[in-house]
Amino acid sequence: MRPLCFEVELPETLVRRATVQRLRHLEATGIEPRVCLVGESSRHERQIAEARRMLRRAGLSLSVAAIAPGEDTITGADW
Repeated sequence: MRPLCFEVELPETLVRRATVQRLRHLEATGIEPRVCLVGESSRHERQIAEARRMLRRAGLSLSVAAIAPGEDTITGADW
């Protein structure tokens, strides 16, 4: 699969109907959607867990990481 990364600031935007449909369509066409959240590093673990939980509820199991650009910090990006 070819990876494609989405950068979002609010995890709840991931589960909007149109977003979920687009993510499913991408998977069906051989693209591996990945998510990168933007936020303070002290909140990364909680943001990642929340995003994964919401995505699973929507039937999606996607890779999720988080960045804090001002702190030069990346969390959960093993891809």
